[in-house]
Amino acid sequence: MEIRDIFTLRKQGRTEEAYAAILPMYAVHKGHYTTIAMFWVGVDMMKLRYQQRQLEEAYKIFRSLLRLYPTMDDKDLKGQSTLMRGCLVGLRAPSRIFHARFHNTVGYHPTNGR
Repeated sequence: MEIRDIFTLRKQGRTEEAYAAILPMYAVHKGHYTTIAMFWVGVDMMKLRYQQRQLEEAYKIFRSLLRLYPTMDDKDLKGQSTLMRGCLVGLRAPSRIFHARFHNTVGYHPTNGR
């Protein structure tokens, strides 16, 4: 399978298959296109897990995306924008566990206003 096949799966809405395909590819090669594919498929998986109310898994993927983003070429800042939207979703998360962990991740605490 090639990176373009991963993006084809993603466009077809076959997120789980795309994620299963990109993980081993990214494990052995962290090149430009592999990293981009890993990021965007990871975003799709985070959204899917959030919709499925698997908030603990969504949070883990969010943390992975935060680690992955600095290694990715994002000239148009679409990745940054997506991460910021993910932050906003985390702030509105219904689960206390996700909410508390998310705040620890981004450094927000109600008493210090950050």
